[in-house]
Amino acid sequence: MLRVITILLLLVNLLYAGGKTGFGFLNIGVDARVIALGDAGVALQNGVQSIYYNPSAISSLTKPEIVFTYKNWLVDGKIIHSSFGIPWKFINIGFSLTSFTISNIEIRNRPGKPEGTFAFRNFAFAFTISPSVKSPLKFGLTTKYIFEKIFIDEVWNLAFDLGLAYKIEHSKIEINTGASIKNLGRGKTFRQSKTYLPTTGALGAAISYAPFNSSEIKLLLCTEFRHRFVENLNSSGFGLGVDLGMFSIYSGYEFGGQFKSVGFGFGINLNRFSLNYAFSPLELDLPNSHTFTIEFKL
Repeated sequence: MLRVITILLLLVNLLYAGGKTGFGFLNIGVDARVIALGDAGVALQNGVQSIYYNPSAISSLTKPEIVFTYKNWLVDGKIIHSSFGIPWKFINIGFSLTSFTISNIEIRNRPGKPEGTFAFRNFAFAFTISPSVKSPLKFGLTTKYIFEKIFIDEVWNLAFDLGLAYKIEHSKIEINTGASIKNLGRGKTFRQSKTYLPTTGALGAAISYAPFNSSEIKLLLCTEFRHRFVENLNSSGFGLGVDLGMFSIYSGYEFGGQFKSVGFGFGINLNRFSLNYAFSPLELDLPNSHTFTIEFKL
């Protein structure tokens, strides 16, 4: 459990260094397919699975969808994400809940038995809307209520995501471009310091190519550039994927990512059900991360 305390102190140092940003869990990937593709998800238009990365993705929804994700992160950390999307005549809406927790962290002031335990808890509840239009240009908006607690200290805030997407189709090639600004909002006081949201801008593209007449076999190339405004940090990612109808494989690399760089994964795709898995080896001798995402089309 000593490693848990070490990682928690590292997290606090990263999230609140200089009193700049908090709610850092909002930038941790939650979709297995996107994670395996180097976290390059801003241009992937996969319905309710993609609204975490770009709220305009829900505009392509034609049937109700529900998604569940489980991910282990760092030492004893657990991320659980669920989202639900509903298509309407003129507008599509989505709801999502994300939690990141590290439980049973021991409190020690001196060698010997721990004096107790505490938890590191984060939650975000989001509501997304996007007009249901046939135009290749789509846009969306997400409103989020976020909450973070470390020991006895807690803080909440409101944040907003804006997203745009544009699709170009020609013969066997489909090109999707996307842009988003995530976690817009005002700063809050936490532990007597001004703490700001991790506002992040992303710009990317995804190219899908069907080499044969059958649309089931597709090759995918995606890339994304990100900028964190408060810290003035840049990161990027790219991924390659092969869709073989019922089975898919993915691989990607992330430059400037936190604790990880390379990713691998696969997916099983049925008529109304899909399962995706991502494997992310972590740096700093941390446990490897495994992400499972299940999607149901109702």
